[in-house]
Amino acid sequence: MRLGIFAKTFAGSDPLTVLTAARVAGFAAVQYNMACSGLPAMPDDIDPVQTAEIAAASTAVGLGGKGLNQSVAILRAKKALSEMLSGQVLKVVATDAGSVRDFEAFAKQTGNELLLQENVGDEYIHTMRRR
Repeated sequence: MRLGIFAKTFAGSDPLTVLTAARVAGFAAVQYNMACSGLPAMPDDIDPVQTAEIAAASTAVGLGGKGLNQSVAILRAKKALSEMLSGQVLKVVATDAGSVRDFEAFAKQTGNELLLQENVGDEYIHTMRRR
């Protein structure tokens, strides 16, 4: 078992500063929030360079990242839903079991309807209806 923490617990607005602080504090894993990169917690878009910076910082300090991929999945879902008409259905496929909880929370926060969640092999499929 690895002990982790929310990266946002630590001060800083760049991945290396925040992740270094988490590692120095003794944590082996973090759940990264885009606010740690000076962005809104759920930005409409993430520059691939910023994603690469987070991954590089995580590797440099030896931290396991939890939630980064799902944050991107949620962001992509948020963007896709914003471009859809009310009532249209979106299907998202993720590979992290934590995505089940993430998409439940996302649906509650946004008012979009979570129609179905399925686990097929190593994939977690989330079906949502645009509010």
